[in-house]
Amino acid sequence: TRYLARLRAQSEASPDPDLDLMLDLAAAHDRLAAVQAGFAKANRGDSADAEASIAEAERIRDVLVELIPDDSRLWLGIAMGAEQRGRVEQAKGNFEEALTHGERGLEAVTRSDQLGAGDGELDTVRVALLTLMGDIEHRLGQASDSAVIASDHLRVAIGHFEAATDVVEAGNMVAGEVGLLGADLLARRARSTTEIARWVIRDIQRGGGDDRAGDGPDLDDADRIAREGLALVSASVAAYAVLREDDASARDALRGMITTLREESLAWETLGRIAAQRGEDGGFAGDEAFATSQEAYEFAQVLASDETDLDAQRLLGVMMNSVGNALRVKGRLDEAELLYDELIPLCRGIVATDPTTRYSRDLAIAVLKRAQIDEVRARTLEGEEAVAFYEAAEVRYAEAGAIFEALAAEGIPMEREINEIVRVIERVRAAAAAIGG
Repeated sequence: TRYLARLRAQSEASPDPDLDLMLDLAAAHDRLAAVQAGFAKANRGDSADAEASIAEAERIRDVLVELIPDDSRLWLGIAMGAEQRGRVEQAKGNFEEALTHGERGLEAVTRSDQLGAGDGELDTVRVALLTLMGDIEHRLGQASDSAVIASDHLRVAIGHFEAATDVVEAGNMVAGEVGLLGADLLARRARSTTEIARWVIRDIQRGGGDDRAGDGPDLDDADRIAREGLALVSASVAAYAVLREDDASARDALRGMITTLREESLAWETLGRIAAQRGEDGGFAGDEAFATSQEAYEFAQVLASDETDLDAQRLLGVMMNSVGNALRVKGRLDEAELLYDELIPLCRGIVATDPTTRYSRDLAIAVLKRAQIDEVRARTLEGEEAVAFYEAAEVRYAEAGAIFEALAAEGIPMEREINEIVRVIERVRAAAAAIGG
């Protein structure tokens, strides 16, 4: 970074600055940011350094806008920088700001296109920006308290992913990118589709209170939507299986396979919930979900063998949590406890390396799930043994709550999580007091 700073200072000090060099310097800062805190490749996990690199690229381009406003390369760079900035804001939980950067990036793509930039490069950036905006809309849907608002966000997300897919299929991109992007976008569409089905179930369980027409989606709709998600994710898994045969894309395909298998597990889990809501036996779906999670966990262990890849470590943690959840539901508490006792130190190590929102939230969720195991155990015991487990659960719930509160202090929406922690702490305290009394 000192070398880049020296080159920038030399260029700007010149009465006739080298504009091509300045463009290259901005692009170099983008690449440095991707190494420092990339979102798809192995990275160092230095989010603060990545932000500084992105800010420097933005500063250089702000100067260039005044000097060469009609250069297509400049606007292409602005679009690429906007996607990087959007991902950083996403990681911090600033979703509306991330969306704004996505929109600005698409405007810059249009400007670059008007000025004659090549289709291949433009399309790559356009797909990245549409994917960013789809991811943000999906997250906003997940975080909503209203089934109607959630479904609206999720359908917008699917629209962005479909638009990105159209760009990929238009055939102007670098050949090596097409297969991976196509499989990835299928998985993202599946994820948002399945989430809509899950919201339908939640809304039914609530009594459909916030449906606009009063005659909202029913379980048949949820089943149909969940199966649409399952079909999409199955197509993505098949695509990644083919891509893993290519040495050049094998690691990226493995990464994609893991996340896609996780989505398949969620789709099966959703079908199981629908069956249960109907009063039917959903065991078949639960078995499929568990087997799929285990397969993804095994793949994640392979990917995480590279300890320098922070994203792979997080993905391993995600799959450990998924398998741990399934073990807990099956009543295999000893196995679940061992898994979470491995997961929590993993999450602590990731947060120590990069204390961004998503990593801190992962740690809080892992601690929360471990507390739930203590609470379940306490209910099966009596006397002092039960009290000891309730007290252990309270300590862990309090730790998770402290993390959520710290995130809330940074402006991250955490009200629902904090309220839930307060409720469960009151519950375990009351349970322990009832035994002690």
